[in-house]
Amino acid sequence: MKIIWQPTDDTGRSGLAAVVEQYDAVPPISKLLFDGAPRLLTAERMGAAAALAFGRFSSGSVVLPRPVAPALAQAIQDYCAGSWTVVSPVVFEPAALPVGASTFVLGAPPEFRPDNEWGRPRQFKLDIRRADAYAGQLASMDELIIASNAYLHAATDDVTDIGHFLGDLAVAVLFSESLQVDSIALPHTVDLGSAASQKIQNILAACRLGLTSQEDPTAA
Repeated sequence: MKIIWQPTDDTGRSGLAAVVEQYDAVPPISKLLFDGAPRLLTAERMGAAAALAFGRFSSGSVVLPRPVAPALAQAIQDYCAGSWTVVSPVVFEPAALPVGASTFVLGAPPEFRPDNEWGRPRQFKLDIRRADAYAGQLASMDELIIASNAYLHAATDDVTDIGHFLGDLAVAVLFSESLQVDSIALPHTVDLGSAASQKIQNILAACRLGLTSQEDPTAA
């Protein structure tokens, strides 16, 4: 599978597109789109997002939009659907990864508001809206609202399964560097101990992103 970056078009949308090759499964939808575009985006995080969106359909070879480091290529290879997968292009020269001190909060209820204070790591609520009902992008000091077709990339309707959040995670990774995010928090009900979660955490770790669980609001 070849995954390419689609720059902002006449509709104001950008994203990732998959070109299916001989040994791949066919994804239900071949593009991950959202309104607007990240201000900053390294090859590593673009590659990680590409894998999250389309890796489970890839077998044989995966060609990413830009060259990535061997550690990320290996993590993507372990995640992909095929029993053997070659990830390219790979660059062997060391390069600095993005540094951040903020957390994207994904899948939070509408009433959630980040409790940010001076001197503490910031939280940004990432509210990804369905592109069939919303359009555009809106940002505040503690929230980013984006219209996207990410919901079409969910692998399951089970909200306790990390596969339900694959599209949202890919969008979060793509916008993480622009907001100096180094961690993504999923609802506390998501099982982060599953084998699938571990593979996704390995991909995120290879581009300096953590994956955590939100606090249980019912906990004492």
